[in-house]
Amino acid sequence: MKKTFVLLTMASGLILFSCKNSTPTVATVTTDIPSETGQVQPSEIHKYQIKSGIVTFETDIVGMKGKTILYFDNYGSLELEEKYSDGILKEADLCDGTNRYTINFKKKSAYSMSNCARGIAYKFDWSEISDADKKEKAKKLPNLTLAGKNCESYSYTASGITTVFAGWNNITMMQEQKNQYGGSFSHAVSIEENPVIPAEKFAVPAGITVQPGI
Repeated sequence: MKKTFVLLTMASGLILFSCKNSTPTVATVTTDIPSETGQVQPSEIHKYQIKSGIVTFETDIVGMKGKTILYFDNYGSLELEEKYSDGILKEADLCDGTNRYTINFKKKSAYSMSNCARGIAYKFDWSEISDADKKEKAKKLPNLTLAGKNCESYSYTASGITTVFAGWNNITMMQEQKNQYGGSFSHAVSIEENPVIPAEKFAVPAGITVQPGI
């Protein structure tokens, strides 16, 4: 089935596929990504090959630089993606093991979006790309080194846009696009393997009001 992937975390008026505010802010930029086989319940998720991790990414969308930090535990059934602009935590996407939330720290609000059967971040797994996509849209590429890890890589083309992905132990370590506006990327710059992450990291923070999503 087709899945929509949240590609990066920073945006400007000239963002790739959707326009938000003209100043740096947290936004969602979406594009088609590889078809993936099957759906699972959150409690059954074994998304990553290590139990827990903290991955820090540098991001750039048409010159607007930012940072994203991905936290996960229980092999990915618990997942948090924090999004920073100008060094300030602006927004986050959270999977608490059952539900998905989008948190806006400036507004002190969280929107309950849906269940999070696939977690938050895109799972890097060549074997989950459909055979049809492997014939027409996806292409294996040489390995890359990111954050000291030897990462597999492939490209995926949809609607004339090519995205390059790289990953290690099913963790997406890179997403990169190039286009007429200059392109965008998210590159892992560090990773902590199997850290102890406090349980409260995977809960909506105190002082945040939860509202139904759109």
